[in-house]
Amino acid sequence: MSSQYFRDYGMTNLQEFFSVAVENYFETPSSFHKDFPKLFYIIQRMLNFDYEIACVFDPSRKTPGS
Repeated sequence: MSSQYFRDYGMTNLQEFFSVAVENYFETPSSFHKDFPKLFYIIQRMLNFDYEIACVFDPSRKTPGS
């Protein structure tokens, strides 16, 4: 992956990538959703945490990016 969005340490191994991805999911959800929508939804399902329900995004939207 050539993106600078994920910290370099996340490329150490799969476990570190997961940690960095989860950090980004919570710290910058709008950017994460915009740039990596498939990964965003995978993590959302894994964590069973929906930003729409948490009112981080506009509740009138069905999904964070719409």
